[in-house]
Formats: sequence, structure tokens, C-alpha cells
Amino acid sequence: MARRREISCNKSLSRAHGALIPALLLLLAGFIATSGIATLPMDGHEAFVVQTTHEMQARNDWVVPWFNGEPRLNKPPLNYWLTGATAWASGTLEHIEAWQGRLVSALAALAMAIVTLFAANIPAFENIANLERLPATGAFVIALPMKIAGGSGGPLRIIAMVPR
Repeated sequence: MARRREISCNKSLSRAHGALIPALLLLLAGFIATSGIATLPMDGHEAFVVQTTHEMQARNDWVVPWFNGEPRLNKPPLNYWLTGATAWASGTLEHIEAWQGRLVSALAALAMAIVTLFAANIPAFENIANLERLPATGAFVIALPMKIAGGSGGPLRIIAMVPR
């Protein structure tokens, strides 16, 4: 039979208890996705993206992607549009740089990391006390939220079922 142990909230504890691991994972994903973004030489695909975006800008044709004077219809144009938007936002639409072609992929990788955390249903709880009273494995934690109309969060009553 499992015994019930209540975990109370303690505002003096760090807010990082529940959000530390997801935040570190996102920070690591952001670092990996953007390292070398402006300094590494372009590979074949990146050159296609930058050159195709440059030709679309030169032709002022943002519907059909062009590469070496021919339509490049084997890829959807979203990557070229976003690369062009990045160049426009940074004020260098006439001269698209390698980092602008890479930024779209880096942000997509970071978004995938965020989606993975949410899809894995990793909750983030804050200000939790008495965690040291729980065993490292085997406890079953139940978080009972208070629903607040129009709110994105609220206080929790957290209980844990601990095996004997």
C-alpha cells in the first residue's frame, strides 16, 4: 500500500526546480544550432538556398524560385522566402549572406527542440518544497491545478504516492 505525502509550495525555493532541465535543453539546442552560423564556409545546399534567394530578389519574383536562370521547382519556396525575409530585416536584401541562409534552419531546429519538450509532456513546476523527502525513483507525483479563467497557469496542490 502506498502512503500519501503532501508536498507544499515554498516561495523561498528557486523557481528553477521545474524549469531548469527544459531551459538547459533549449539553451544547448540554441547553442548547437547557431554555432558557426556566420563563420563556416557554405556547403552545397546552403549555396543553393542563398543563390536561389538572391536570384528571386534580383528578378523581383518571390513566387517561383530561380537558380542559374532556371526555375527551381524541386523544393518548396518557404525556405527561400524566410531567408529573403531575414536578409530584408537585416537590411542586406541586395547581398544575402551565408548566416541568413542558415538562420532559418537553426530556428527550425530550435523550434523542433521546443516541440519535442512539449510533445514529451514535460511539465514545469515552480516553488516546490520537500522534494528531498521523495525517493529518487518510484514515486508517483500528482499535480492538481486550480483552473483560472483566461489564465495560462495557476497554483498547484501537489501530492506524491510513495511505495513502502
